[in-house]
Amino acid sequence: MHNYSNLGSSCFQPVLKWTRLKSNANNREVDYRESFTLSILRGISHELRRANPNLKPVSQTTAFSYLINEYRKHQVTEKRTCKSAEELSTMAKTYLCYLQSLRENQELIDRYHSHGERSVEETAKLVGFSLPKSANEEIPEKEI
Repeated sequence: MHNYSNLGSSCFQPVLKWTRLKSNANNREVDYRESFTLSILRGISHELRRANPNLKPVSQTTAFSYLINEYRKHQVTEKRTCKSAEELSTMAKTYLCYLQSLRENQELIDRYHSHGERSVEETAKLVGFSLPKSANEEIPEKEI
């Protein structure tokens, strides 16, 4: 069995069980599926904003408009139109994971592949090693 707990991506987070609980304050039912779905939508909009920081606001993009329309279309009739109860949320989580992975991939490419040829010292530091001091460098003597 694989342990994905050390991975930073939220793609491998465990699937939550959905329950309805009564709130003590005003005795209304709270659907945690809706709040979790909204958090996924916020995450997708955050990733879209990070992917295009110099463009127009995310709310004015066609991708975000399409996403909002899909959420509204499946808001009430999710159980009736979807093949499974979690199909829309699974698709949204997959899209969020895809956007996060694209961003992390671009960060890794920028970090490791954009510098051209590196010196031996830089390469050693990159993989976590340090080079031994050369014989030409003087080693300071300890005072007793």
